[in-house]
Amino acid sequence: MKIIIDGNEVEAEGKKTILEVAKENDIFIPSLCDYPQLAPFTGCRLCIVEIKGRKGFPPSCGTFVEEGMEVKTKTPKIRKLRKEILELILIEHPNACLICSEKENCDDYKSTIRKVGEVTGCVLCSNNGRCELQDVVNAVKIDSVKFPSVYRDFDIKRNDPFFNRNYNLCILCGRCVRVCHEVRGASTVSFAYRGTQAVVETVLDRPLLESGCQFCGACVDVCPTGTLAERAIMHDTLADEKAETICPLCSIGCKLEIELKDGKILRSLFSKDGATNQGQGCVKGRFTIRDVIYSRKRILKPLIRVNKELEEVGWEEALDFVAKRLKKYKGKKAALITSTQTSCEESFLFQKFAREALRTENFDNLARFSPLTAYLEVAKKSGFEPDLNFKIEDISKAKIIFLIGENLTVSHPIIWLEVLKAVKAGAKLIVISPGESFLDRFSERWLQVKPGAIFYLLNFLSKTLLEKGYEYARIEGFQSFKRNLDKLNLSQISEMTGVREEDLNKVSEFLMEDTPAAFLFGMGLTQSPSGYQNISALWNLTCLTRSQIYPLGLENNLRGVLEIEHRARGRGLSFSQIASAASTGDIKALYLAGTFPPLKKANLDFLIIQDCFTT
Repeated sequence: MKIIIDGNEVEAEGKKTILEVAKENDIFIPSLCDYPQLAPFTGCRLCIVEIKGRKGFPPSCGTFVEEGMEVKTKTPKIRKLRKEILELILIEHPNACLICSEKENCDDYKSTIRKVGEVTGCVLCSNNGRCELQDVVNAVKIDSVKFPSVYRDFDIKRNDPFFNRNYNLCILCGRCVRVCHEVRGASTVSFAYRGTQAVVETVLDRPLLESGCQFCGACVDVCPTGTLAERAIMHDTLADEKAETICPLCSIGCKLEIELKDGKILRSLFSKDGATNQGQGCVKGRFTIRDVIYSRKRILKPLIRVNKELEEVGWEEALDFVAKRLKKYKGKKAALITSTQTSCEESFLFQKFAREALRTENFDNLARFSPLTAYLEVAKKSGFEPDLNFKIEDISKAKIIFLIGENLTVSHPIIWLEVLKAVKAGAKLIVISPGESFLDRFSERWLQVKPGAIFYLLNFLSKTLLEKGYEYARIEGFQSFKRNLDKLNLSQISEMTGVREEDLNKVSEFLMEDTPAAFLFGMGLTQSPSGYQNISALWNLTCLTRSQIYPLGLENNLRGVLEIEHRARGRGLSFSQIASAASTGDIKALYLAGTFPPLKKANLDFLIIQDCFTT
């Protein structure tokens, strides 16, 4: 459709607000409460416009475009109204610096006065130079506030990690509240009280740590003022450079925007155009990148043990030392284990090094303990070559979602956002777990299964579907599978699994109505003595219902390492066998590349650890 904004004809596609269309066409309309991914709020009223044929001054962030609409954004009436609205907003925000006639020259004369406990002006604020309110004041051209200022005198909340909360700077735009409710599903903060007493708070004003906060940083990123101040950069100057990268701290692959000063990392932000994360992320990528890189515990030089103490040496000395010692141990006496944090190129080189330099087949990777590996083994045994190239956004389109053995808000927050989108669109979430979790509040059914009984629960569910006459997909080995199901007695389900038969029947009805379903599972399903049986039962159920499986890995290059391992797997000992051989002395030299669980009672002559931190 076509609309006219300030005399210019512009194109608008889909259901969009006037403000969205204006931004797409580089037409500036000031706003403080609007933000991408959030529903229109119309709280600040700064984005008011005039529309031909309509009375009043509707907010452009809450008014959707229509064919032929004529909009004016800069008339004298609108400018006057905007100034008065902004002045009212500034009554309860320290405004001396915002309207100061000398603010353009301020940076030339101030020194380190930002390092103060109380913010009474922009020069004392950690958000100075990053503040949207500053930009809007400059755009609207506010040079005075004719209303008396009120300082709310709230205590600054410093009792949570990563950021402070100073609600003396809050303009009640509601962005933090809305992103926490609408996008993250955490609902940690909300508006409390009304009128002049209105404030953003947690329940009973408890710390965020006690209120279910995920510390994803979404509220900090959307705040237009310095109310939510990231502690790590509070006293740093502004960045002079930005760079984009992929977060290395988990398997999702979120796109990060890194801010640097003189080549040193100041902070990491989530890129709004990240295909995977779309401006969202988790506590690790948002707040810990800088700490990981500049940690005092990080190893910056090689260490060799001399007289039972580790001592720093140069790289040449360390490499010569390792090469000379390793010559003594080749073939079956040597082993090498890598982690899923290594790159594909490194994994290939480690395997080549094991075969050609150490002349051993005893090499393995921790990828074998991943849910993806267990899933691949079961699928191949059934005669299938599974496709792991799924897109996480497909999860948000599912009508029924099963979550087994994982707390997504902790382990995979970005995947949780896709699940939340599906739930808000009407999907049914079924949580299968022994204990309570945050996700239970969003579930249609929580099946509280006894520890170790998930295998039986999944098979009971398959049997229930078959007995209800479900039109199943023929799967290889179906008759054998059905014979195993025939041995199950539905009257024993509660005794064996702890789940009521009524709940199982209801869930089976959901499956019959809303398939194909999405089955998400993590380490909780595989890291148990019955892990393989659990995956087999899940595989059969998903084949039966033509559903999609989403195995959830944790480490950053799990998929890549699995591809390398699949093509170059050695015929030697596995990880568990290597650990056992190390304790008996059958293996004398062990090379560990990455972070590993402790080796108990290791009886080794030579141990090499390649890692970033001491363990």
